[in-house]
Amino acid sequence: MCRTSKNSRSPEIALLSACARVTWAPSDQEQLDRQLHSVACDPRQLLALAGWHGIGPLLYHRTTTQPLLAERLAPIRHPLYQQYLNTLTLNLRRWRAYAAASEAFTQRGISHVPLKGIVLMHTRYRDPGLRPMADIDLLVPESQLETAASALADCGYQLQTEPPAAFLKEWHYHWTFSSRYYAASPIELHWNLAPARPYRIPVERFWERTQQQLIDNRRLLAWPPEELIVSLAVHNRIPRRLRLIHLCDLHECLVQHRQTIDWDRVEWLARTCHIRQVLIWQLEILRRYWSDAVPLQPHRRSIVTRLAQSSMCTMYAKQLTSPCKPNDAPRWIDDMRRLFLADAIFDALRLVILSIAMRVSDRLQRWQHPAAVTHTVETDATATVDAPPDTAARDESAPATTGSTTPDHAAASRPGLDDAPP
Repeated sequence: MCRTSKNSRSPEIALLSACARVTWAPSDQEQLDRQLHSVACDPRQLLALAGWHGIGPLLYHRTTTQPLLAERLAPIRHPLYQQYLNTLTLNLRRWRAYAAASEAFTQRGISHVPLKGIVLMHTRYRDPGLRPMADIDLLVPESQLETAASALADCGYQLQTEPPAAFLKEWHYHWTFSSRYYAASPIELHWNLAPARPYRIPVERFWERTQQQLIDNRRLLAWPPEELIVSLAVHNRIPRRLRLIHLCDLHECLVQHRQTIDWDRVEWLARTCHIRQVLIWQLEILRRYWSDAVPLQPHRRSIVTRLAQSSMCTMYAKQLTSPCKPNDAPRWIDDMRRLFLADAIFDALRLVILSIAMRVSDRLQRWQHPAAVTHTVETDATATVDAPPDTAARDESAPATTGSTTPDHAAASRPGLDDAPP
């Protein structure tokens, strides 16, 4: 298990992480008791961090079953209860707004997948009051984007025109709609999970794996655990937006599907989406705060990758301890440019090393067997000279056989998004 330094893990964050879970196990009880008996927490700081990280409702829910925790948090239990009631009220309104939008999409034959909070509050938290969210995220096929926008317009929603929709279509991955009827329920209409540059999200692979689920007497499309894990990791790719509630989403998915997760497919999806390192860093953070959620060796890692994970985990942990304000946002990484720069450097180094190794191997072979190499070259030259013109012409026009590939075959054998997942 990975350890954190004292500076990166305050007592308030340690207590919040001990309470930020829905699936409760005996080891969780031991961790909570250890935190309650170790260091005293500042109630005001705890309340502020709980509100920032979206853990207030979960913290109140835990006080209803833990008498000692309720006694320690008596000064702030009423504000936590207010957070739970506000979250429950807003989420019920957002569910009604989602139901209206979903009905409009269904009437027009538009496939749509609810993302993140709107579906997690029913499938993972099993209580609409425990999972705060700011908006409703819906994924639609890009070919049906205009139809979905007109359906939302018929429901009273208006597309935000700043920045322009054409600019967002080219450089972003969702449009935002607001409504005066559902003031607290803006809708983000996604056609992708992340910007097309620098990410490469194979959305068609995600659509192929959608499954129907019955939630609150409503049938909707959802993803299996592997696609859900990768989509949550994509959402958590920016450190300055990282909150404990987002890690709790990933934790609940890992715990509830511990025995059925196909880690080979998870790694394949992460590599295809260019977020493998981001996913590994998030798994390392989960090991720090929820040690029972992640297998010991989900991925094979080199020493260089391990060092990179350590430095990135420290940055994530600092972000959890001291959340930045909006005016402090430029201090943090807004995207993963460092990640892709490091990947490009590692790929270039691999190519250089492979090229050097091939040249050295070729020279060693020529040095050890000079006669065989000379004989092979002379035989090839003699065969080329003695071949009649019509045979040479036929050989040039004939398709390649064993040992070579045509351009079509080469394109088919080139690894990419068309490769079958493991």
